[in-house]
Amino acid sequence: MEKEGYLSGNKLLFILWLLVPVLLFQVDHCSGNGHFTLCLFKNITGRDCYGCGVLRGISACLHLDFPAAYQLNRLNLLTIPLLTFLYVKELWKTRPGLLRRR
Repeated sequence: MEKEGYLSGNKLLFILWLLVPVLLFQVDHCSGNGHFTLCLFKNITGRDCYGCGVLRGISACLHLDFPAAYQLNRLNLLTIPLLTFLYVKELWKTRPGLLRRR
């Protein structure tokens, strides 16, 4: 039994998963090529790696700017649907007891 008044671990995890799209929406997908990057491969070689542009591509999709997501990284055509599926699957697993089937 859960104690009333406190969020159980499952409900807290569910709320944190709901905040992920809100945080990704805040990423500036319109930044130019001179943007700061943490990508070690790009910092050393100056070339984009396969993952460069995926986070900004997700943000572009959340802003409904699909051509920008494709321009940022062509692999976004595969990665964004896959990441969306994994996100929804994890969100479904952590849903609170109110949403569970009886």
